[in-house]
Amino acid sequence: MKKLVEKVRSSGLRKLCIYCVPPQRDKMLPYAQAEQILSRHCPDSRVTCPEDNRQMADYDLSVIVLMDNREDYPQCLDSVFTQKTHYRYEVVAVHGGALDISGEIPGKYREKENFRLIPQSDRCLRQVRGRYLMFVAPGDFLPEHAVQSLLDAATSRNADMVQGRSCPGDAAGMVWGRVFKAALWENVCFPKGCWLEDTVMTSLLTHLSDNLATVSHVVYHRRDSAAAGKPGSIDTFYVLRSVLEARRQRNLPTDSAFYEYLMGLMVQCIRRTGSEPDPVRKSIFTLFQKLLQEERCRADVEIPAQYNLLEELLLQGDYRRFRLLCAVW
Repeated sequence: MKKLVEKVRSSGLRKLCIYCVPPQRDKMLPYAQAEQILSRHCPDSRVTCPEDNRQMADYDLSVIVLMDNREDYPQCLDSVFTQKTHYRYEVVAVHGGALDISGEIPGKYREKENFRLIPQSDRCLRQVRGRYLMFVAPGDFLPEHAVQSLLDAATSRNADMVQGRSCPGDAAGMVWGRVFKAALWENVCFPKGCWLEDTVMTSLLTHLSDNLATVSHVVYHRRDSAAAGKPGSIDTFYVLRSVLEARRQRNLPTDSAFYEYLMGLMVQCIRRTGSEPDPVRKSIFTLFQKLLQEERCRADVEIPAQYNLLEELLLQGDYRRFRLLCAVW
């Protein structure tokens, strides 16, 4: 079956595959009932993205390192502390709070004036003191000129965000390999329990940035492909809903690029929840339909052609064919 799905995906026969299945408009769950089913199965932790994070800028940069009790963070911290740069920067190690890891951090780090260890929370960005912010995952590390290169570009162009290359692969849509002007985060935070969630990056920060810059060389080495603290598939729905609310509060437009991203995230979530009980999957389908209807009212754009059928099935409530199309997407 897996080989068949891959063949359909690669052959461009997705639409033909769907048209071979008879339409079936299922009786839609009331939104309140769908919310209740989903909440019983996986409660919404009331994730939020808006926050008041205004702080004093005592450093040029705050390098924020997420600690998760792993043994491979020494190389990460070494690479941060040995940067060849004339810029002043602090290193803020953020730990999950489940265990006290302060005693595990070598004294050569703890004794540094520009090092602090703080507990992870949705408000910990209030405690950073840099004009720019940079995020580093445990196990990853920085080339020795990363800070100098990124801040040179940021200060010379007064950029809101500067993106460099990550190795291996592309880090588009993620927080790695970039610096952000701290002012961008004054009213934004990562959702609780979803630290470094790339939905916040893609859906909010890029649209709040007026001045973007890039550097052409590698500024970030990634050891792991998955982000630390990656939320589960159902949490992805909750995060997306919170981000959409934050976008509405900021009057950010729903353009073609974001609408395409939204549809892609729906497909991803539907596929990831394939092993969940059927009532849960139907609840997510129902609530996605509600979200899409709300965004469709705000969007005055032409929908990319490849998403027409996907949108049609979702809005018509054709649960079976929508799931099938997502499976072969």
